[in-house]
Amino acid sequence: MVKKDGKMVPMMKDGKPIPLIKDGKPVFGYSETTILQQHRILHRAFEKAVADGFIDKNPCDGIDAPSPEEFEPKVYTEDEYNLLLDKLRGHRLEIVALLAGMCGLRRGEILALTWEDIDLKNRIIKITKNTVPTSKGTVTKKPKTKKSERIVVIPSEIIPDLKRLRGIGKVITKLDGTDYNPGSLSREFKDFLEKNGLRHIRLHDLRHFNATMMLKYGVSEREAQERMGHSNPTMTKKYQHILKDMAYDSADKLNSVLKRKHDNGVNFGVK
Repeated sequence: MVKKDGKMVPMMKDGKPIPLIKDGKPVFGYSETTILQQHRILHRAFEKAVADGFIDKNPCDGIDAPSPEEFEPKVYTEDEYNLLLDKLRGHRLEIVALLAGMCGLRRGEILALTWEDIDLKNRIIKITKNTVPTSKGTVTKKPKTKKSERIVVIPSEIIPDLKRLRGIGKVITKLDGTDYNPGSLSREFKDFLEKNGLRHIRLHDLRHFNATMMLKYGVSEREAQERMGHSNPTMTKKYQHILKDMAYDSADKLNSVLKRKHDNGVNFGVK
């Protein structure tokens, strides 16, 4: 039960979250994935309490956790991604599409990234920070996991683009120089797709595109997951450190994604 407008409202029924409905749309409640995550946390905590002799039984054992359906991301084709880049040329979101689609960076990693973190001469991006939304505004801090702190080798094909876009300070800010809220960046990306008649995907789906293209062009699963910074034990395995020459080879295999030439004329998008 939670309190809403002075009344106690049930959050779950038969192990499923119950959203409130307003004008035909859910406006309150938690997703099944969120409830499942909290159930797992509580279950582990109570298991420790049982093991330490504080309680006799884990109260979570009697609660059926929800089983959310596995999310299927929408992944652009190579033609769609190239069209997106053509439309974005000269737009401040161009750098976002390049870093997410060709380097596999997360939204928060891009927002935290500065040009000082990008070594164009050696084609290296150092990812040491992540920007996340909180109730008190956005916060930039160290990533949750050690795997997320990593060095990503940049595909050589996009080096000219990064040199053209290179600036000072954060790689992406609002027009007035202030920092983006992660949600605002996603909404701006969504608006750009709509204005330019491009198929809707989430900003995060560009990262899925990157992973898909790596596997398509022969990057090994171990190398791909090192580049992506995966650490979830239910989704990934533990991998050995990638040798430097293997990392550069993995990055260059992504060059096949980009079919355009840097000096060609392009159809600029709506700014």
